[in-house]
Amino acid sequence: MLLALALFAQSTALPASTAEAARICSAIELRSMETPNVTDLGRAFHFNLLAARETRGNGRMLDNLLAEQALVTPHVVGKTDDLALRADCRTRFPQAWATSATLPQDAFDRALLCSSATMIIASLAGTVEDAAEKRRWEAVSDRLAALPLLENDEARRRGITSADMMNDKADALLRQTLDTSWMLPVAEACEAAYPG
Repeated sequence: MLLALALFAQSTALPASTAEAARICSAIELRSMETPNVTDLGRAFHFNLLAARETRGNGRMLDNLLAEQALVTPHVVGKTDDLALRADCRTRFPQAWATSATLPQDAFDRALLCSSATMIIASLAGTVEDAAEKRRWEAVSDRLAALPLLENDEARRRGITSADMMNDKADALLRQTLDTSWMLPVAEACEAAYPG
């Protein structure tokens, strides 16, 4: 009996690999949705970013997201003990349940992070049925996207002279947020920091 319980506990534990554990947690968030919503989609996206950060090394996380989604899909189909594993996800990745986020003090970094985070959340909101949520994040994303970041003298002072270099900087800022929070609280903090 004790051996059976030990084997059950072992079978429902998250793997040691951060990338593989994050993929399972992403799948659990997707399976838990009764209807698509920004919160569950945003948390699943956070786990995809974590996995991408682990597997891409210094490469851009966002460039690897399609490949990560393909690796999450088998877990969505193959159901496991979601309740036990979701508790493990909360323990292993507490930042994915954070309710707030601290934005960078640096004005340029803050604007660039907010432009990226709100674009991500607006993209996720575009897949849900809640029309008000879609309008909300589309408006916030459009407001942040209008900031003239690449034409900014501050960008040139930092040696950022192309869209590709700007994307590298945005990716670096997104990486830094993954250890303390996730995209929805970041986007909400940005919404408050850049009111319409």
